[in-house]
Amino acid sequence: MSSNVNRREFVKRTVVGGVGLAAGLRAATMGGTASAAGGYTATVAACYGSDRADNAFRALQYFKHEIAAAIGNKRVIIKPNFVVATTALACTNVAWAEGVLEFLKSIGKTHVAFAECPYNGVAMEGYDYNNYLPLAKKYPVQFLSLSQEGVSQIQVFQLTDDIVPTKTIRVANIFRNPNNFIISACPMKTHDTGFATLSLKNVAMAAPITDSGFPWNQSGATRDKLWMHGNSGGTPGNAQALNNNVYWMAANGIRPHLSVLDGYVGMQANGPASGTAVSPGQQVGLVSLDYVAADRVALALMTKSQLAPGASGNTGGIWYTTFYGRQSKTPVTNIGPYPAYLNYCGQAGLGQWDLTKINVVSLGFPTGNYLDQAYDYTPNSNIRTAQIGANGMYDTPPAMPPS
Repeated sequence: MSSNVNRREFVKRTVVGGVGLAAGLRAATMGGTASAAGGYTATVAACYGSDRADNAFRALQYFKHEIAAAIGNKRVIIKPNFVVATTALACTNVAWAEGVLEFLKSIGKTHVAFAECPYNGVAMEGYDYNNYLPLAKKYPVQFLSLSQEGVSQIQVFQLTDDIVPTKTIRVANIFRNPNNFIISACPMKTHDTGFATLSLKNVAMAAPITDSGFPWNQSGATRDKLWMHGNSGGTPGNAQALNNNVYWMAANGIRPHLSVLDGYVGMQANGPASGTAVSPGQQVGLVSLDYVAADRVALALMTKSQLAPGASGNTGGIWYTTFYGRQSKTPVTNIGPYPAYLNYCGQAGLGQWDLTKINVVSLGFPTGNYLDQAYDYTPNSNIRTAQIGANGMYDTPPAMPPS
């Protein structure tokens, strides 16, 4: 079995010891194999430890060869989460970002940029407040606003009973450029309308742009991001429309190529911007080349005392409530395999939703089981989620876009 080299050991070997990259790192194989063995169709690396940056590094290292091959000659875009640029707990911690950069350095990937478009604030404010700018002294990294490389148009849903998208909005071309490799580096957080903010939602909700003058009330500046929330163009908007729209972005290719989820200290209650810290911190990190699988495992870590969301036999609990179906406004109460947007992606074959078909490789956990660090996140008190059909069965996703 190959040994697992942590971030500090990597730095020691490559910087202090002068040992080359090839000798300095070996693929991690603790806890399982990277192949789809035993009927598994997706693999997620879960890492536990007291060093946040090292958790990211070690989990990424498990997929070292696969990630290097997937990136190839593409430019790497790291999408942090700065939903509110000056609220530290709501933002991707700089230590987590540094762990990602250290890993990319270890596989020789130096064409890297951060790109963000906060819901409140501007990108550079987020980089500055969260202490990202000093990273440029150690790594050849750029700091971008998502709108810097042009925009294109896409149509999104507005109403609960919309069958087709009808509202045209602008989205960042960074996510649609086939020469970019998108890494979603996001903390685990609750959400009022989408149930949870994880790696897919971090990308999909950021794609609609905000004009740079919008936070300063510049005349004519708009925030297309609002329309992801539905017909009102604001919050709370329309819960089903938001779930449809996050799925719709993924179906149109706006999604992560690599998920790097930080569960070191998650946000619960009134996430994704005004919640409280999970205490004690879970000290975990998740990595997968399948964003649906990564987010699905994160959900299991957020719901300790219940069956995982969508599991057969779950009839209620703090994460379950009354919903309104997409094609009917008749209220029904049922089990809730959600977030709806993520389940839609599973139904559409965009990733692995079924937890029984996800191989979770537990790295550094005392008993070898990642669920030892599961926690009951308090949900957002204003949760507004709609995705159960009027017949009590789970609703189907909107139609796939034309090829």
